[in-house]
Amino acid sequence: MRFLASVIHAEYDENGILVVGFANDPFDPQTYVTIDMAPEPDEQDFRLRLDGLHIETSVPRLEGYDLVEDIALRDRRVLVRLHAGPAAKAGIDPVIEIDLNNSFEDWDKLEEAIAELNARISQVSRRRVPRWQ
Repeated sequence: MRFLASVIHAEYDENGILVVGFANDPFDPQTYVTIDMAPEPDEQDFRLRLDGLHIETSVPRLEGYDLVEDIALRDRRVLVRLHAGPAAKAGIDPVIEIDLNNSFEDWDKLEEAIAELNARISQVSRRRVPRWQ
C-alpha cells in the first residue's frame, strides 16, 4: 500500500489521545491510515491488550491493536511496518508507504508524534509478545 497524503494530522484530541493520520483527500478520502494511542493505559487496557497502538486503514480487514511493528520517517515519506500476519491477512505488503505532500511543513510535530508512537510500541513489546508472532 502506497499513497500520497494531502492531509497530515498529528495532535492530541480532547481526551489526551495522540492521533496521527494521513489521507489522500481532505473531503472524500479513499485511502487513509490513522494511528492512535491512549495517554496512559490502565489495568483493564493491559488485560484486554488495548494498551498498544490502534491502527485504522482504508484496507478491509486492517484495523485493530498491535498490528504495527514500527513507524519511520524517511525523507518525505512515512513508513508504517506491520506485523507480517495482519498484513498477509489483509493481502498487502507489510510496509505501508505514505508520501507526504510537498506543502507539509510541520516536521517537528510529526517527528515528535512518531517518536511517541514508537516508544509505546517498545513499551508494549517489553511487556509481551504480540499475538501476531
